Amino acid sequence: MSPPIPHLDQFCDHLAHERRVSEYTLRNYRSAVENFVRQLIAAGKWKGNFAAVTSIQVRSFLIEEGRSKARRTLHNQVSGLRAFYLYLRRQGIVENNPFTGLTLPKLDKPLPKFLTESQMRCLLNTPILLWKDGKLSEFEAFRDSLILELLYGGGLRVSELCGLNHSHIDLSQGVARVLGKGRKQRLCPLGPVAVQCLKTFVQRFELEAALEAPVVCTRGGSAWCRVKFRDC
Repeated sequence: MSPPIPHLDQFCDHLAHERRVSEYTLRNYRSAVENFVRQLIAAGKWKGNFAAVTSIQVRSFLIEEGRSKARRTLHNQVSGLRAFYLYLRRQGIVENNPFTGLTLPKLDKPLPKFLTESQMRCLLNTPILLWKDGKLSEFEAFRDSLILELLYGGGLRVSELCGLNHSHIDLSQGVARVLGKGRKQRLCPLGPVAVQCLKTFVQRFELEAALEAPVVCTRGGSAWCRVKFRDC
């Protein structure tokens, strides 16, 4: 078992309660620090003191990680480690940040990919077609149609969709109030198709539409989380 990492829990509390980052950023930053310490331990360089980490050790870490990690992953890890060291400096635990001034591999800038109109129409129709073919239950088909319509019609992120309650939606205006990155609120016009899809879903399956009830839910009415969405 790896030894406990000093200051990591306090750093994560700082991220969650003061900076109010998303749970995914919190998870990724914690993972970046844990991975860094594992690499130092494996190389015999970990002394239990972040102030003792040198820029040479950091460069060795980046070279090793670059052999197996994508450039985007490497950039994300360094972002987490820089934030961790910035926290340590502000706490007076270290004097220098060995991740400052590092030159990272440039990120590729591919052109954005998108679906054509016919491909998007096919995607939106897929849940109902799968239900008619006996590959989805009726509830799953209408719920998944709602998911797709809200993502497409409202431009919601998956995390925003999973945190959406009925209190966040004004059906008369066709608008959703969502909590996005940095815990900032924004208004998303849903469009008439998404609004009608939500009304149909609630009425067809006699679902609880109380203010704090989740919009996207399981058959039992509990919230449909991001992991389940990814696996469905």
